[in-house]
Amino acid sequence: MQERIRCNLCRVTLALDVEAKDGSRTIYSGDLKSESQTVIPVSEKVPLVKLAKEQKLRLEAYARLGKGKTHAKWQPVSMCTYKNFPKIMISNKCDTCGKCVQMCPRKVLVKSGNKIEIRDLMACTLCQDCAEACPTPHAIEISGEENAFILNIESTGALPPERAVTEAVSLLDKQLKEIEGQIKVKKE
Repeated sequence: MQERIRCNLCRVTLALDVEAKDGSRTIYSGDLKSESQTVIPVSEKVPLVKLAKEQKLRLEAYARLGKGKTHAKWQPVSMCTYKNFPKIMISNKCDTCGKCVQMCPRKVLVKSGNKIEIRDLMACTLCQDCAEACPTPHAIEISGEENAFILNIESTGALPPERAVTEAVSLLDKQLKEIEGQIKVKKE
C-alpha cells in the first residue's frame, strides 16, 4: 500500500511530456519540469528512457521530502572517510640518499638539493614505506597528530558537504543532550 503524503510543502511535482519525432531520442533527467525552481534534479545528464521514432512519453513524478534516518535514499552523503592528520618529522640524521622519496607511493616527499622536503602532506596515508626505506634508523618518523584528523565527504548533491556535516553535528548534539537528560533522571 502506497504511503499518502498530506503536506503540500513536503512534495513537489515533476512533469515530463516528450516525443521522438524524427528518430530515436534519449530522455534525460534535465527534461523533467519542476513546479518549484528550487527543487530540480541533482544532475541533468541522467538518462531516463530511450524513445524510438514517433514514441511519446508523458508522466508525472513526485519528489518527496524525507530524512536519511527513515530511508537510505534520502541520505545526502554517499561516502565518508577519515584519517589521522599526518605528522612527518625529518631529522638531521637524514643523509639525503633519496630512497624515501622513491619508495613513497603518494609522492609526499621530494629531494631538493641536499635536503628532503615535504611536497604534499595531505597526500600522506601514514603507510611508513618512506621510513622503512631509509637506511638511517629514525631519520624519518611518520605518525598521526593526536588531536587532528582529515574528514573526506562525498555528497550526493542533495546538500553541500559543509551543510551535511553541520546538520550531522547538530543531530549528534541533540542526541547527546537527550542521553545526558536520561542519565540525570536516573541518578536522582
